[in-house]
Amino acid sequence: MPLDTSTMDQLVDAVSRFVRERCIPLEEQVSELDKVPDDLIEEMKTLGLFGLTVPEEYGGLGLNTEEDACVVGAKELGLMPKHAYLVNTSRGPIVDEQASVAALRAK
Repeated sequence: MPLDTSTMDQLVDAVSRFVRERCIPLEEQVSELDKVPDDLIEEMKTLGLFGLTVPEEYGGLGLNTEEDACVVGAKELGLMPKHAYLVNTSRGPIVDEQASVAALRAK
């Protein structure tokens, strides 16, 4: 079942805040050690970031592909450093292509 607009906005805000407050401050450490800290991975799991499209009955958030693509938008892509890579290992186009292009052009 699709999320209502308010819930979707809350999810996007939570992910954006998580990236800004938890991921970006660790960027240098992750780059140097070539490893994401275990506690950060656990936080990502708690937020449901490893199961956005997995049905709720199996522990995911049950997002559809369109909703999934909204979680990573232009604002979030714009936070990535110039040397970063975005690797889509998903089953389909979950990254908003237009947002990706906009973020790259803004750099």
